[in-house]
Amino acid sequence: MARPGPRTRQCDPRATDSAPDFRHSRSARPRPRETRDGGVTGEDMRASPVHCVHHRISKLLRLADEGGHKDIAAGIMQAARVQPAAVASLLVQILQQDEVSVRQKVAAYEGLRTMLLEQRMEAGLIGSLIAVASQQMRAAPEEALSELQAAASDTLAALAGSYFGPVMRELQKHLRPFVLPAEFTLLTLGKVMAASVYRCVPFLGITLTTMQTVMRGIEDSRRRGAFCTALECMCGAISTYLRSWERSTYPQITLQRFSEYLLPMYQDLISAWLPSEDMEVKLAVLQALGPVLNILLPRKDLQNQIYGDIPLLLAQYGENIEAFYITKVLGQILQASSSNNPIPEVHVEAISHTLSYQVTSKAQWPYRLCRENHTEISHVFLQLARSHPSELLGIFHRKLEMGRGDTRVGILAVMSYVIGAEVLGMASWKHLCIKSVKSVLTDGNPRVRVAVLQAIGTLVSAGYLDKVEGWPLNYIALQLAVSANSLERPMRSLPLGGLLEKMVQKTSLATLEIIIASGRGISQVRDAIGELWVRLLGYVPRTPYTDSMTPLCRCLRILAAQRQQHRQAAHDCREPVASPTPQQLLARLLVLSASPFEGEGRGVAALLLLNALRPEMYGDEAEQWWMEIPAMVQYLDGHSKFSLDQTTWEHKLLEFLQKTLGRSKEGGWSQDLSHELGQQMGSYANASVEKAFLCKALGTALAMSKDVASVTGQLRELLRMADYLNGAEMECLDSCLQLCAREQLDAILRALGDFEEEMAEGEDSWHLSLCKGLAPQERDRVKSTLLLFYSRAAAQAPPQQLLPRLAEEIVPKILHHYSTSSQVLGLNARQMDTALTLRFIESISAVSLAVQRSGESQPHEFPHKQVLLSQLLEIIKAEPRSSLLSPVRQEAMVAIGHLSKVKQPLSCEKNQELMEQCLDSVFSLPPQEFTEDVGPSQTLYASTMATLEGLMQILLEEEETPERLQRTFRVQLVGGLLIALLCPQLLQRWLVSEQVWERARAMRVSTHLLKAYLQTVTITTQIPPGQFSTLAGTLGPYTCDSLGSIRQGAGDAIGCLLDIQVAQQPWTLRGRDKAWALRRVCQELQSADPEEVWDASIKLAKLVSRALPKAEILPFTQTLLESLGAVSQACDQASVLWFHTLLTDRATDLTDTVQAILSITSTYLRCLEDPEPRGLLAQAVSLLAQHHQEAVVTYLLQRPLPLDKDSKELWAALAAEDFFQDILKDLLDRIPSGPAAEQGAETQEVAVANPLSVVCAIGEVVMGTAVGDALGSLLPELCYALLYQLSCTPDSDTPLPSRAGRPLASPKGAAPPPSTPRSLTVAALRAVLAKGLQDVARTLDKERGWHLLEDPRSFPEGVSLLARALGQVGDAPLDRILQLLSPSLSSPCEDWRVTGTAFYAELLGHPGLQQRKLLRPVLEHLVAGASDESDSIRWLAARGLGNMAQGLPHKVKTHRQLLLDTLRRPLAEPSSPQVVGESMRALTKALGQLSESDVGRLSQPVAAQARAHFPHEDSAVRAAAFGLFGALASSAQQKHRQLFAGEVRSSWAALMLHQRDPSPEAATACYTAFQACAPFLGLTGLEGAFDSGLLTGASGERHRHLMGHVCKQLAQKDPALLESLVTETSLHLHSRWEGIRLAAAKLAGILAENMEAPHVQQLDLGTLLCSLRALHGDPSTAVEIAAAEAVSTISQKQRVALQEPGPSHTAPRSQGRLLFVGKLFRRKRKGRPPAGPLDTAESESVSSS
Repeated sequence: MARPGPRTRQCDPRATDSAPDFRHSRSARPRPRETRDGGVTGEDMRASPVHCVHHRISKLLRLADEGGHKDIAAGIMQAARVQPAAVASLLVQILQQDEVSVRQKVAAYEGLRTMLLEQRMEAGLIGSLIAVASQQMRAAPEEALSELQAAASDTLAALAGSYFGPVMRELQKHLRPFVLPAEFTLLTLGKVMAASVYRCVPFLGITLTTMQTVMRGIEDSRRRGAFCTALECMCGAISTYLRSWERSTYPQITLQRFSEYLLPMYQDLISAWLPSEDMEVKLAVLQALGPVLNILLPRKDLQNQIYGDIPLLLAQYGENIEAFYITKVLGQILQASSSNNPIPEVHVEAISHTLSYQVTSKAQWPYRLCRENHTEISHVFLQLARSHPSELLGIFHRKLEMGRGDTRVGILAVMSYVIGAEVLGMASWKHLCIKSVKSVLTDGNPRVRVAVLQAIGTLVSAGYLDKVEGWPLNYIALQLAVSANSLERPMRSLPLGGLLEKMVQKTSLATLEIIIASGRGISQVRDAIGELWVRLLGYVPRTPYTDSMTPLCRCLRILAAQRQQHRQAAHDCREPVASPTPQQLLARLLVLSASPFEGEGRGVAALLLLNALRPEMYGDEAEQWWMEIPAMVQYLDGHSKFSLDQTTWEHKLLEFLQKTLGRSKEGGWSQDLSHELGQQMGSYANASVEKAFLCKALGTALAMSKDVASVTGQLRELLRMADYLNGAEMECLDSCLQLCAREQLDAILRALGDFEEEMAEGEDSWHLSLCKGLAPQERDRVKSTLLLFYSRAAAQAPPQQLLPRLAEEIVPKILHHYSTSSQVLGLNARQMDTALTLRFIESISAVSLAVQRSGESQPHEFPHKQVLLSQLLEIIKAEPRSSLLSPVRQEAMVAIGHLSKVKQPLSCEKNQELMEQCLDSVFSLPPQEFTEDVGPSQTLYASTMATLEGLMQILLEEEETPERLQRTFRVQLVGGLLIALLCPQLLQRWLVSEQVWERARAMRVSTHLLKAYLQTVTITTQIPPGQFSTLAGTLGPYTCDSLGSIRQGAGDAIGCLLDIQVAQQPWTLRGRDKAWALRRVCQELQSADPEEVWDASIKLAKLVSRALPKAEILPFTQTLLESLGAVSQACDQASVLWFHTLLTDRATDLTDTVQAILSITSTYLRCLEDPEPRGLLAQAVSLLAQHHQEAVVTYLLQRPLPLDKDSKELWAALAAEDFFQDILKDLLDRIPSGPAAEQGAETQEVAVANPLSVVCAIGEVVMGTAVGDALGSLLPELCYALLYQLSCTPDSDTPLPSRAGRPLASPKGAAPPPSTPRSLTVAALRAVLAKGLQDVARTLDKERGWHLLEDPRSFPEGVSLLARALGQVGDAPLDRILQLLSPSLSSPCEDWRVTGTAFYAELLGHPGLQQRKLLRPVLEHLVAGASDESDSIRWLAARGLGNMAQGLPHKVKTHRQLLLDTLRRPLAEPSSPQVVGESMRALTKALGQLSESDVGRLSQPVAAQARAHFPHEDSAVRAAAFGLFGALASSAQQKHRQLFAGEVRSSWAALMLHQRDPSPEAATACYTAFQACAPFLGLTGLEGAFDSGLLTGASGERHRHLMGHVCKQLAQKDPALLESLVTETSLHLHSRWEGIRLAAAKLAGILAENMEAPHVQQLDLGTLLCSLRALHGDPSTAVEIAAAEAVSTISQKQRVALQEPGPSHTAPRSQGRLLFVGKLFRRKRKGRPPAGPLDTAESESVSSS
């Protein structure tokens, strides 16, 4: 689309955005551009006219009809910043139009309001806008939607901010006394006054007065609601004014005056509108009453009147209206009352009764603001308590005594709030408060109990209770006991699952904590403290108090401090028997500390309580608690529930327990603690954190015990009573055994042995109490657990205890349980239970780690290593390859890794088997880890792969280099050898997999191994020769794989190889910059942009190429190309690109390896099918040729002919480069041409192979060029060289031998055509012309020139066609070609002379030939060539002279005699048909350039020569003869016409008959000559007979008619000519051509018909009749019939002439003819076939006559 100039700017909104054209004017601006929301930019709007703004705004507003648009206002504002006046005016006009939709008007109002925030409007527009907004705001509901009215109202309110006067005047105009105002007039008035408080003061009085007059007339609810809203806004404005009236310039208006305006309206609101049944009106009235009362209540004279309205307000509760607004008004009234004027006592009971019900849950649940309402009710009661405390408390007491459930809860809550507020004077009524609380002590409702407990706490805090040792403590103790007993029952039997009872318990303890902390009355009573101490201490071990343990511990800690102060802990107070023991308390508190942030932070409370109990209950074991416990508390203070590490915390607790037990001097203290821990086992859930820690604590205690028998017994009991089907319990038991095994391995093994014996004894009965009735599969769970116990015990046991028992007891037991489990199941290894298998694998890992750990201090042989490895290998083999459902593979590989490190090295074969099995098991899995689904399955895949990587590294590290190499070379060859072994043998088949996930896994493992090996590399590390190139060549193509992780892995692996390779070459890739460069390249490999990936891969290839040793270039090339076709198309392209990089960067090092590289390239090119990698690989050859051109060309020329597809692509690749002209020059230098080649003509048969290869190469190179113009000056040389090769190529049509296994280039599905030397040369010439001279190539295509050139017989004709086409395209290439071909005219080689002669002969008439001064020598050569021994040269010489006559007419006159003599000589001498025909055609061309005298002189002899060739057997000669004869007839002048007429008369029979010549050319030429010669015989009226049907008619009737017409005229004008025609006709009856014979037979009959009878008698018709009779039996039936008819006609004429009667008088003419023919041709011949139709007709005629 054309860019608009500065004078062609348009405002068409449909025009697309286009860049401005700054070329013609510096002031040119782009057209307005639309924003996303339809707006325009500021710069564009400044450049656009007003009507463009109109379109933009209209378009924006139309968006509102489509459902609204958030950015409409923003778009309008954007336009208004540029054209404010135009936009505002347009919006006002839109608002005034009735046809505009409501939504558009609403959007327009919104836009105007947005504009008013930033800009002012013109005065005229303000008036119009106010008028239209006021009109639409006040429209009737049926005329306007409320949405539009609200928008108009908001707009007027916004206008009032800047234009208050006009807006207020408009509103006051429509607010008239006693006239009902519109709804939105009131609303707008309220908005304006609320927004402009001080400016509206002058209007408040008149406005309120007017509202008084209209208030009683308002009946509809909408208008009442609007009135209340407006009144609320006005009262708010009045309150603001009264607070800061001095800011107004208007004289002050007092509160007294405003209240006088409002009081009448308040009375109407409270008495008339509030009792309305309309809920919306009620709500509006209540919301308006608050601001009104703010103005009325400060007047004490009005307060009593307002107090009288309280019953009306109370009556509104329960009317399905939000109670909060009613309570808020009540609170406002009570807040205004004071001690001087409190509300009447009569209202207290009513208010209390009503609000008491409101605090119940039943009354509050329907309301949305129930919480706010409850808060407001509390404030109301607080005001009542200040004014009427006794009355209120009495009411509370009665309500509590008489009420039930929710009422009591609500009253107690309110009373607690009032007591807690510490109202002045309430303390004197504390006995009434206590009495009220005591009245509900017997209520068993949990909610009431909670409320009572809270009230007791409030009483204590307020100081209302002087002594608490009586009923408060008893009540609290009772509630604690009741809740504990309730919680011990099943939770589902309790309401809300025991939640209420837990609340009672927590509240009880919280209240108790308040009592104890307050110290009021209890701290002075020692017995009370002791009793409470014993009671609370007994609560600690009980599980029902677990959730309330935090306040319980705080209470006990306070009491402990008080007991310490009274010094009663050790002497005066003896703990009762039922008191918990120190071991019991320690166990309980430690377990509670295991979950420190549960139960409001019970961990800190439990630890602090434990520290508080230290002086009273613990001895030496607690010696360091004063430091250890605070340290743990400090640790917890630094963490939260979410940041605390549970394992670390439990370790600290266990360490604390271990230190405590270690300090105990009593032998049985640890044993007692372990028994206590065991007894507490059943108190916690199996899956709980507490039980898990309890088991760990038990294991720690058992480990510290010195009584082995007791430990064994306790462990045996744990094993017997455990639930082996419960996984959580088994984990707990396992953790216990692990910690116990650290010091008690013998006890554990004894306990396990005893337990196994019991299992063996009870195999049939299975007498164990927890395992009775178990199925065999479930018994395996027990054995699986035993596997775990043995392995975990071994893992934790000290080395000195473990090693003696490992091989003799532990491992045999593990193998026994695993094997017997599978036997019980009756299953094979593939069907074994997954859990059992995992447990067995875990056991092997644990044992292996234990052996390794033990072997560090004391070496130990492990005899079971081979057995365990075999078991693990079988497990891996049994895993399905289709899925990964369990971590069996992963764990088995982990176990193999651990087991392989045990001292007893494996053989290389065993290591190889392990690696192959593990790789196969993991790599063949489906691609779960590459999905986007994040879950356990993907995590399992990732961990399995990581495990495989580690295992491969471990197994490779186990390989050993022969000691002899290490001693001799002292270098680390291990890693290099192993990597070289690993990649080709183990990972190669996975790296070339078609599945992307298998390649990714193999690449990941390779990268990991190389990174691991890199960590061991030192300055002495060496990679074996050839390994760097092999590995880099293998990994390089994967840098362009389709998967980013594969690319990244390949980059990392190659980076490792580079680091290893350059370890001894610090000058190549060392340094931070190089390291960062390599890291950036690896990061770019993960990019999603393909181009960026290719660039990164090439950068990496350059790094590898520079680090590659020269000796490894060929192996690197071989490895790169070996991967072609193995993986993917992208990898194939990467391989070739890396190959390109190598050829480019290391070009100088390839001199000795060019032939080898080309051989490798050709080999792999043959194997590729994908066109893109093939092209890239062929391009590599061109890169090689840039530096080694001669070697590359020589190699390619040695490839056999015909060229196959690979060879053609290689030559084409050379053509695609900039140096392809150098390639062509090199090829031209290698092809023999000119005199040097002619000297070796004798050996041409031997040397033809090499030139032909060059010719084919030229063709492929030229076809590969991008444009033909690139051939440049080489085009003439190429044409010349190829023409020479065509001339010198043997005429043999024998195809070149085909080569098996080398495909030739041919159309798909078709066999390649046979290739001959000439066809290959013609193909090369065709390619050259198709690229350099397309017009010439098209001409040759159209006229079959390539076929002519390829056929040796038509080769001169093809050269002539080529020369003619070159002469039509220009002089540039032709000049050079003519110059190069000039020596060919004198060449001793006949074929080369023929080529040159044909070329020059065709161009002899070309004007440029004379300009080049070549005409004379060429003419001399042609004249001399007319007498040459070669017919081809003589023919071409004649053609050249004819072309000269046609193209250079002035030269004909100069050399006419020489020309005529030369051309007439072949007509008189025996010559070939080609020479004769070409000579006659040349004479035909020359006649037009000769003078009249010359033509007259030559017409007769030349015509005779031409007439002599009319019956020539060569159709071309006949055509040339008739053409020459016709040209002579056309050129004959008047004075020579008589002489030429004789020639015409002699030729007339041939001219008439050869119009039916079998050759179309000859027939056409004869037809033309006939037309030219007819005037010489005086024939007229032949115009209608000359048309195309005369020659093309198959029946020949048109020709017969022409001959009849001519003969009739000749019979009248020239009867003598008819007589000569009879003689000529008889000669043509013997013609070899059927058409001529048929025409002659017809002509004979026509002649007879047109002759007069006397002439017939005078003629000698014997010869004619004999010739006609000779046609009987002619191969053509038509000829035979025509001859018979002619004989019949002649005979009839003869009878008529003799006046003899004949059958014709009595029979029809045709019948007479047949009878005569029958008599005439009746002969008896030997072997004659049966009678034909003529004989049959004759016999029938004779019989009838």
